[in-house]
Amino acid sequence: MDLFRPYSAAASNMGSQRLYLTTGKRNHASIAQIESRSVAVERNKGIFLKYSEKQRYLIAKSITFDMLLTAYDVNSKAILAIRPALPIEANDLKDAQKRLNRMRNANIEIRAIGLQNGWRGYAKSFNDIYKASKGHCMEIDMFGEEKRHVAIDMKTGLSYDLLLENRIYRPGELKNDEKEEDFQSSTASLSFV
Repeated sequence: MDLFRPYSAAASNMGSQRLYLTTGKRNHASIAQIESRSVAVERNKGIFLKYSEKQRYLIAKSITFDMLLTAYDVNSKAILAIRPALPIEANDLKDAQKRLNRMRNANIEIRAIGLQNGWRGYAKSFNDIYKASKGHCMEIDMFGEEKRHVAIDMKTGLSYDLLLENRIYRPGELKNDEKEEDFQSSTASLSFV
């Protein structure tokens, strides 16, 4: 199942409220359980990894006005993850395409997680990665007023809500307190590690 068509259908109302489309429920993962086997992707960074037991999880903490975009190959258990804080530029898209081309005979699952209400223009980055990957969109969790902490299991490709305090969050506890001006002043261009 590809969720890109329902996502496109919601485009007229996009950016005013949380858009959550998924093929299954997102479970929880405690940071205490997975941190020793994790690799973090920071803002304005991109990373290409293959699954190993020493590096099983990809984590992204405090996703607010930025976005986590992942392309996971089910066949090779490789993942391309980028976390742009600005719309992806043509050169960055070419770099991402080179890494996607390393996935031969790929069966790619795409996930897009992040952004806050009113940041609709930044969703173009998701569209660009979707087209470049020729994959299937499995999860879209965009907009809203909360920050997100996410883990991706590179063995299964599943995403998890990451519990930084090793407990379920209370209502309103993840409300984003970062100011738009502070975020914009800290943005830089995307780089791959």
